[in-house]
Amino acid sequence: SIQEDCTILGTLDCTDALSAIYFDTNDSAGNVTITFGDADNQATIHNHTANRTSVRGNSSRILTLQGHSAIQPCLVTGEDWGWDGRTAGAEKFLISNMDFSAVSSMSIDAGQYVTLDGDCKFAALTVEATSTLDLNGQRMECSGAFVLAGALDWASSMAIFNSTVDLAGKFPTS
Repeated sequence: SIQEDCTILGTLDCTDALSAIYFDTNDSAGNVTITFGDADNQATIHNHTANRTSVRGNSSRILTLQGHSAIQPCLVTGEDWGWDGRTAGAEKFLISNMDFSAVSSMSIDAGQYVTLDGDCKFAALTVEATSTLDLNGQRMECSGAFVLAGALDWASSMAIFNSTVDLAGKFPTS
């Protein structure tokens, strides 16, 4: 469990099906910012088994996962993460400069509120019912199918869809 500010400069590898990585503000003393990479090192997170890399939030603390820059984002490979229901508060879980495009399918589970704080890329992405993806004026690229069962706030943002888009009859806020 990572519960303090830190910078990871290489590969964070969760390849054992019995192991888990938790980015966690639930048990932390305050807000947590985890930076992946620096000017000299591009970081990678590899999640071999679905849901073994997890995000656990707290309604009174902010969790930020950020790659070094839009030019040198954190590369995320492997399987989908576990999105714990405790990240549900608006502006409590922020991601920026993250490239999930090597993960074949990501699903922001029900009850989540995920805010982009910088550019992000995804392959196929589903925003489940009762969840919100807030692009927050940032750039999001989705190379696979995008399915919106929850809410999407894309006001003043740039969303690039390179495959099918299913808004489920909804008109996202703009």
